[in-house]
Amino acid sequence: MEEEVGECDVTISDEKFQEPQRRFWLRSRKRPKSDAISVSSMDISIDSTMDKRKKRRKISEVASSFFGSGKKANLNQTISGAELSFAEVDDAPASPIPKKNCNENDAASVAAVKSWVTDVATQDLTSKLTGTEIKRQELIYELFCGENTLLNELNTLKDYFLVPLTKTNIFTKEELSTLFNNLDQLITVHSDLRDELKNIRNHQGSTAFVGPTLNEWMKRIPELYIERSKTQVWAKQILDVKKSTCKRYQEFIKKRSEVLKTSDMWTYIDSCRSRIVKYPILIDELLKHTIMGHIDGNILLSVREFFSDLLKKIDTAMGLEECKVAQSKIIVKAEYDPKKYVETAIDLVLEGTLKDPKGNKYHCFLFNNSFCITKSNRKANKKYNMCFPVIPINDITVETLNSNNSSASFEIKNQILVCNDEHHRRHWLDCFKRTIKHLKDSKKKRKNVPVQKENEPEYDDELDEERPPGWCRETYIKGLRDALLRHGATVRAESKKSALPLQVQN
Repeated sequence: MEEEVGECDVTISDEKFQEPQRRFWLRSRKRPKSDAISVSSMDISIDSTMDKRKKRRKISEVASSFFGSGKKANLNQTISGAELSFAEVDDAPASPIPKKNCNENDAASVAAVKSWVTDVATQDLTSKLTGTEIKRQELIYELFCGENTLLNELNTLKDYFLVPLTKTNIFTKEELSTLFNNLDQLITVHSDLRDELKNIRNHQGSTAFVGPTLNEWMKRIPELYIERSKTQVWAKQILDVKKSTCKRYQEFIKKRSEVLKTSDMWTYIDSCRSRIVKYPILIDELLKHTIMGHIDGNILLSVREFFSDLLKKIDTAMGLEECKVAQSKIIVKAEYDPKKYVETAIDLVLEGTLKDPKGNKYHCFLFNNSFCITKSNRKANKKYNMCFPVIPINDITVETLNSNNSSASFEIKNQILVCNDEHHRRHWLDCFKRTIKHLKDSKKKRKNVPVQKENEPEYDDELDEERPPGWCRETYIKGLRDALLRHGATVRAESKKSALPLQVQN
């Protein structure tokens, strides 16, 4: 027995420690509410209690303690909100990232980016000017800063998008010319305005007259902006297709996001349109702060009217191009549109997706003269097939339906269409009513316009403002016609009398 025990002891000492059983290392960690107690939790020393008290304190408590102690702050010192940061309150170790010192000089420099008083004007000048004149100088400086911002965006569009894209095959030459149409000309025109606004300042930083500069500059932009607005509609269509179909374009935009704050190319393409809308607003503010009898008064009035008319022309041009874009999406079938309503449309009122009661999706177009229902496609580069007869605006009767299944539906020509919600339906119904009303009003105007007859003098509508009150166009034209008839009869009678003695002599 003793030998067996000895052998047993030798074998046990030579064996290795047994491996853990299966799923030993897959045990879950101990639960927070378990009864297990660690050794560190039993430490009741003073240092351990101090570590446990390191909790987040409220900013109000920190501020009260800060102002309460005279050693930490004096009454003459001012404390900014940036100095009471959460990193200081947490009592945590300092991070390796250096913090920005938000002192008074930095804050003043940030605020002075668009301030004429702190950036351009001298102290002697601001003390002499009234509040109205200072506000006027601020508006002129805001006009200058807006031009500078626009130029930065246009140069970004050129350097970060146009130049790299010309070296790739993502867009064709025609697409690039559409996306970046008139870009160099726009940079030149707005650079001239920015430089001129800077040159007309005096040595103290004030601008006496800004009207003549704007009056000369605005003559260079109508054709440039109207052409830009036309191509911009097609540029939006090109970008939408590339975003959904071209992976190379998606990778290109992703790389731009690493350099630029905004990687969306459309933001930079649309910057000119966003800028020109602001000119009438700035000019209105300038007129409010321009004293009576100032040279800029009458000039700014004409400049404001010019920009208002230009915006109407741009809106009309964009409407025509949007209509052409919609027409290019539709595959017209002669049996559904025999009178060519879609082809002769000049304005796209609304475009969107609607459903039938069964859930089938249709892409619908509301033009100024008709309503077209097409089969919807998921892919952006495919066209829409016309699947129902085109409904003229004259024959449209819209009826709202409130069924149990869907409360956001309406009926047109026995065709029930379902919207997403009540707001969506109301938007469609308002567009239908507005289109029908516009068509009726245009017909009334055509009926009231008199037909011009032969030998009738041409009428100038601009002369209506100079006519006395109670003046009527129809009465005026009738009186002219009667006067001409009487004059013709008198001339014929006199010619007969002059020819009568000649017949007697013969």
